[in-house]
Amino acid sequence: MLTCPDTFFNAIGLNMSKLYARLLFCLPSVLLALVWACNEKKPTTTKSSEETAAEEQPATVWMKDSLFKDQSLSYFLPSSAPASPVCLIFFDPQGEGWEPVSLYKNLAATHGFVLVGSNFSKNGMDIEEDKAIVNQLIERINQESGLDSARYYAAGFSGGARVALHLLLLNTGFRGAVYAGAPGNLAVYQKPVFGFAGNRDMNYADLLAFDGQLANQGSHFLREWEGRHEWPSESVMEEAFNWLHIREIKQPSRFDSTLKSLEKKWKSEKNILKKAMYMKQSDFLKEAFSGSRSKSKILEDLENSAVWIKETSIRNEELSKELGLKESYGRAFFEKDTLWWKSEIAAMQKGSRYPEKNMQQRLLGYFSLAGYSLAHRALQENQWDLLEKILFIYRQSDPENAEAWYLTALLNAREQKTEVAISNLQQCKKLGFRDQERYEKETAFRFIRDKAAVSFR
Repeated sequence: MLTCPDTFFNAIGLNMSKLYARLLFCLPSVLLALVWACNEKKPTTTKSSEETAAEEQPATVWMKDSLFKDQSLSYFLPSSAPASPVCLIFFDPQGEGWEPVSLYKNLAATHGFVLVGSNFSKNGMDIEEDKAIVNQLIERINQESGLDSARYYAAGFSGGARVALHLLLLNTGFRGAVYAGAPGNLAVYQKPVFGFAGNRDMNYADLLAFDGQLANQGSHFLREWEGRHEWPSESVMEEAFNWLHIREIKQPSRFDSTLKSLEKKWKSEKNILKKAMYMKQSDFLKEAFSGSRSKSKILEDLENSAVWIKETSIRNEELSKELGLKESYGRAFFEKDTLWWKSEIAAMQKGSRYPEKNMQQRLLGYFSLAGYSLAHRALQENQWDLLEKILFIYRQSDPENAEAWYLTALLNAREQKTEVAISNLQQCKKLGFRDQERYEKETAFRFIRDKAAVSFR
């Protein structure tokens, strides 16, 4: 029964005894604390891999310098792309590969990279399904694009990041990966990876831990940035594009200018952790250009300094505190009423609940994750009173989440509150819900469909 807090922790992937056993407290050994793959801003679809494989994609004329989108893929092919270009294949957790292609097309035009986004791969698929999708994408690219032996890199956000990283462990032909918003599995990655961790992302601690676990493995770098659980901004993602350019094209002028820019940053940076990050990035780019892996003496000295030890200790204490708060708030889902939650969330949204502002944003993301997971579990078990409470917390902590409003509409429809449910669906559409098939298959909305035309196309 979901009324047991221990079952709650299992539902969202928290094993508190293991967390605290690992957390005494060397950051690289923090256990992955969240089931990040299920917490997204948009709902998933239910199309099976068999349906996907059965669909025949028509031949496409790959037009240069224009965006293209169909059911299976989106792409951007710049006129500056060489015969054997770098090709990034993007994996979005909701199968909306067009989003990163659109977001980064200007970078692609500048660097001469080809961008392809999978519009099929999404959360809930197993890795064999994703591998089959990748094979189909690469075959289609080779057959229809006119490109000659592209150099493929996997790129993903959140659940898509896990896919991208896992594909490196399989025989899929990827030369490396760019990931954001979620870590991969504990494994040995022989190919290089460039990661992004938003300091307001609920998976921030997990990403730091994952990067720490790669310390003695292959080539890797984690870029922290001022962001939430989202695809990195264009200006931030440009750093990964520069890395790929240096690694694959070996352009000395770009390599030299990038190193000079990073040197200027770390010399002027007062924050010791950011200073070290820029130094690590410099070493990472040197390895990409020369193929030789080493740590600079200046970085070694910094990481052995008293100020480094102090600052990393402060950060680790904050993350340890955050894990303890997650346990406490997890129990509050069952023990506290909606008035308490409304006050608590409002204080966090104002940044007044705790001194660490970014931690408060990460906790709000955690509430959204828990809301998503628990709401779906309560729905499956027909626990309507609990569902109503969970959805209240979900909407309060993440008011722009379309899934929260979709589930609220579903609850109201089941209770025959038709007008309220229609209003919920309209809000859901306003926030980006586009899954017409899911809506049409839901029997609870049958009377609404008979009464009002609600379209998400």
